[in-house]
Amino acid sequence: PTPRRVVLGTLLAMLPLAWLIGTASGHRWWQSLAWPDGLLGWSGVLLALAAGGAVAFAAHHAELRLAGASFDWVVKPLAAIRLDHPTSIASSLAAGVCEEILFRATLQPMLGIGWATLLFALLHFQYALFAPRLWQAGAYFVVIYLVGFALGLVYEAWGLWVAMAVHAGYDYVGLRLLAPQIARARAQLLARGAAK
Repeated sequence: PTPRRVVLGTLLAMLPLAWLIGTASGHRWWQSLAWPDGLLGWSGVLLALAAGGAVAFAAHHAELRLAGASFDWVVKPLAAIRLDHPTSIASSLAAGVCEEILFRATLQPMLGIGWATLLFALLHFQYALFAPRLWQAGAYFVVIYLVGFALGLVYEAWGLWVAMAVHAGYDYVGLRLLAPQIARARAQLLARGAAK
């Protein structure tokens, strides 16, 4: 998919859901979009992007040791995507904005941080379905839960914009670190398709 399709698909999937849940519950998540004041203006959001990227870099290297230096099972669902820089940027921004609006600004005030994070981790569990061992799927779920919980704490401490920036930075660096493996998986997928 093109970056435009990635962004539109994510927006069309999550924002109407967040609007419906917010409207039905009486919670107006869009009131969380007030821009942060003082140090948490542009500089704070840019620092949050960098912090998210740094956490992704550290988590990627820790997960490499845990997973035995292979994320083939994680990248398999992403093999159909040509993951260039524009697509990585679009995917990261779309996920950072839409997922934080849905899980942090809409669900977290209604359900609490624990339940909203559990739903966040369940949404991301699709990538663990290809894990060769059950413990790897479980470890992946725990890591995603902890990342989601941290994003919930960031939302409560510094607001929605900072949580969106941390999430987008984390996703972008994570995607770029996995890009070589995703490209190899994509080439294998295309070679199998050409062989048919």
